[in-house]
Amino acid sequence: MTDGDLRVPCSRYGRSTSDCAPWAWLLYRIMVANGSDEGYDALDSDMGLVVNDHDDVDYMIRNYWHDLDEATRERFSDYFDEVCEREEATA
Repeated sequence: MTDGDLRVPCSRYGRSTSDCAPWAWLLYRIMVANGSDEGYDALDSDMGLVVNDHDDVDYMIRNYWHDLDEATRERFSDYFDEVCEREEATA
């Protein structure tokens, strides 16, 4: 651990909590855009999915990307591209 940044040894989304946080935020924004409750517990749950390398993260980003507002899609477009590249590599 470095300055509160925990290691995440087995996640495709990053090797530390700071690497994983943007993925969790993106998933959180998708969930909220689709009617999920906002708040700490929801974001905490999404971070748990990310650091534990859950397949639902890629699934939600890939299938619900269009539900995000344009500014969010623009900011996270590299993340979406990475999900699509992973899907192509496993197809």
